[in-house]
Formats: sequence, structure tokens, C-alpha cells
Amino acid sequence: LALTNMSHSLEALATARLSQPTDALYNTLLEMTRWLKYAGKVEWRSTTLKALGNAFVQPNQYPLLRERIAAALVGTRDKNVMRVFARGLRDSNPDVRRLSCLGLGALRADETIRDITSLLADVEGDVALSAGLALGAIGTQEALEEMVAVLTSGSEALRQAVAEAFAALPEDGYPVLYDAV
Repeated sequence: LALTNMSHSLEALATARLSQPTDALYNTLLEMTRWLKYAGKVEWRSTTLKALGNAFVQPNQYPLLRERIAAALVGTRDKNVMRVFARGLRDSNPDVRRLSCLGLGALRADETIRDITSLLADVEGDVALSAGLALGAIGTQEALEEMVAVLTSGSEALRQAVAEAFAALPEDGYPVLYDAV
């Protein structure tokens, strides 16, 4: 696709695909995200990301479809996706918050650490666990400091998840776990 895009513009093809009615499983849009990885700077990038971002936060979205959309957004390797997930952190739906934490962790979005940290005290246990795992995936010094605080004050499940995240970071995590024990 990248090679084709260098010699021929895919704008007309992308516009035609984006103008089709959305199918129930969003297959057309999800396929377009695979194109985004290789398309470079194209005009239809923002249209595709906006459509998927809106579908991601729809209140009546099927959970499995929401997960597919989150995975596709992460797979684009586009920094603009962080805005979609950052907006999702403040959503009223716990599934959106959970997937937003995981998405930001997968993108290693260190500028969203404060927002993710605020979800460590979420009333939904899965959201708090996802926030802890996201901090572990980000792995910066600031994220690790927030994880250390959770080891002493979080719920049992959250402490266990954070400890497992530390175990995945041998250089920084092992000394923290040794001190915690």
C-alpha cells in the first residue's frame, strides 16, 4: 500500500470507501485503519480516526466491537489516537475507560500519566486494574512512582496487578518488589 501510494494517489479510493454506509461490524473502517499504518500523510486520516473515535465512545456500542475498535486504533500507530483515548478516560461507561487505559498503555503515552493515575481509584475494579497495567506498560519513572504508591494503598487485586507489572520490568521492578516484600 505504501508503494502504491507513492506512485498513485489513493485519495479517491479511500473517499469512496469512507462514503459507503457503515456496516454493523465496522469492517470497512477497521480495514481503513490497517491502511493508515502505511499511507503516510493523507487527507482521509482524520476522517477515519474521527469516525472510529465516535464509534468507540458510543453508549450503545457492543463490547466486542468496542474492543475491536480500540485494537484497531492502537494498531494505526498514530499519535492522534491518544486524543481519542484521553477523551475516553473521562467517559461515563466503564468499558470505555478500561479500554482507554489499556490503549494509552499500549501507545506508551507518558503525557497521560496523571489522567491514568486518577483512575487508580475508580469505583469499577476493572478500570483501576487497567490503569495500573497501563502505568506498567508506559514504564517511565513517573509511572513507576505512581505504581509504588499503589502497592501500599490500592485494593488487593490492584496491588497484585501492579506487582505483576513490576515483575515484567526486571531492571526497575525487581528492587521495588524486593523492598515491598
